[in-house]
Amino acid sequence: MKKRTMISFFFILIFFFSSAVPSTYGLSSIMANDDNGDTTYLMDALSFSAQQVNIQKEYWAVLVAINAYGGSFLPYSINEITQFKNTLLDGGNWKESNILMLTDEEATINGIITSIEWLESNADENDVSLFYFVGHGKKSGDTESIIAYGGSMTDLELDQHLDRINGTVVTILDSCYSGGFIDELKQRGRIVLTACAADENTYQVRDLESGIFGYYLNLTLESYTKFAEGTYLLTWLFSVSYSQKLSKQYNESYTIHPQIYDGTLTRTRLINHHSYFNNVFSKFIYSLSFSKENSVFRM
Repeated sequence: MKKRTMISFFFILIFFFSSAVPSTYGLSSIMANDDNGDTTYLMDALSFSAQQVNIQKEYWAVLVAINAYGGSFLPYSINEITQFKNTLLDGGNWKESNILMLTDEEATINGIITSIEWLESNADENDVSLFYFVGHGKKSGDTESIIAYGGSMTDLELDQHLDRINGTVVTILDSCYSGGFIDELKQRGRIVLTACAADENTYQVRDLESGIFGYYLNLTLESYTKFAEGTYLLTWLFSVSYSQKLSKQYNESYTIHPQIYDGTLTRTRLINHHSYFNNVFSKFIYSLSFSKENSVFRM
């Protein structure tokens, strides 16, 4: 297990540092020979950046979190999306007016559908839309669902609603069995990030005041990465390492393996810059320690 983790870490570092190259030097430049045999560089129209073609790109987000269910309680869902919202706002691409939050009794099935319709009515084909759900999840046969306030939405139903949104759609699911959503949600123009594999539970932890996946997703985007793909890679590394250590500490199985599907042609930028007024090093070191009486909540 340690050897496999180290190998994964090695490849993640390679990808992470390679992804630091600006996107205009990625798929956007291809080499070809002109009629005189001289080397020329052709621009791939599919990978033009917004700045290159002077397109006004806007960013829209719906953040859904439920702490208080009728028969159970997840104490840190709202805190998780609140911290993520702050990271988006500090990152430069997002405006307060372009972020919609649904919490607890607002996060009904109708509330979620209406919020997706809000994304549909605002986002055009050049924009980036983000849908982030934090709460319980369930699995029945081959069907996964997110548990809203007073109801549930299956993977197929969520896919049908997200189909209405133009442009790039980033879907983030922090719930049990969330990896199973990928088969239904995957399509061109979408990125799907999930807290765990299709057959795994995921957890909120008192020491983090967040879900494990959500904590490291935010920590990574807050200070290390700017693109969805690189954010996933570091989030995977941190989440797996933390959850394995948590399992060993408390002699329980808490290990998670975040998943990704990327149906875009280029990397998807989420933020433009980082906030340097947060003590991210202290946050990272703190997250690796455990209190003697920790509390873990299955999602």
